[in-house]
Amino acid sequence: MNWRRLLTMWRTIVTLVVALGLWEGSVRLFKVQEYLLPPPSVILERVWRDRIYLLDQAEPTVIEIWVAYALAVFAGIVLGILIAYSRWAEEGVLPILVSFEVMSRRWCSGCLPWGHRAGRSSTS
Repeated sequence: MNWRRLLTMWRTIVTLVVALGLWEGSVRLFKVQEYLLPPPSVILERVWRDRIYLLDQAEPTVIEIWVAYALAVFAGIVLGILIAYSRWAEEGVLPILVSFEVMSRRWCSGCLPWGHRAGRSSTS
């Protein structure tokens, strides 16, 4: 592991600890009601206390995720074959798929804090 990667990991950990500390301190300092914004310590305590229940509920969720992923892969393969071998499917379905892709990028750039960085690689 090189120094740059270690420095990035260190910065990330420090930023996370500082952010959690500010959150905890702010909630307690301004006496924010717990039902509006609980401090991280209360959240972690609750997750630890309910860990068995949460793990039980995680099983069906993970199964649903894998089933949905398998269906998406199957649909993608079928649509890919249709588009590749049928001019009608290419002209009818491809523009819709492209518009979904464009809409999802616009949605992500508006909703996620890091947005969509056009023209930047993931390594820069």
